[in-house]
Amino acid sequence: MKSVIVAIGFLVSLISPVFAQSDPIQQDLAGVLKSLGEQLTRADQLVVRLRDTAGPVEAQLEVTKAATVLGQLADRLQDEGDIMSQLRAIKNAAQVHCDRVQALAKGTISEADRTAVLTKWNALLQQADRARAKVLTMRDKLLGAITELRV
Repeated sequence: MKSVIVAIGFLVSLISPVFAQSDPIQQDLAGVLKSLGEQLTRADQLVVRLRDTAGPVEAQLEVTKAATVLGQLADRLQDEGDIMSQLRAIKNAAQVHCDRVQALAKGTISEADRTAVLTKWNALLQQADRARAKVLTMRDKLLGAITELRV
């Protein structure tokens, strides 16, 4: 579980410099990732309580609770979940802005400025793709943890 939390921290550190260009996007993503971290912390707390539980009935209840929390988190990380929707929204916004800059008539801005702006937007698009892959990997790990809990 701690490796998932570390992975989220690493994900935030990778994408935060690119999102620093846009405060609303950065705030939205930070909120989503904070919520994800909080849910992982709750799941970790359930695992600790599970270890401390004495009887088999209590242990089964704790396993069920942990599996439920992890399942809810995995749902948020699926392709139709809110986290992936946020990433898609970020990528779509970046693509719109990139297309807008590319569509500017020659002479509207200098080619050096156009190149600099497009480089930033393209970097954001790449970061969003990498973040998507990492979120899907985290989801797979959560599903594996759920399977282990239920065995």
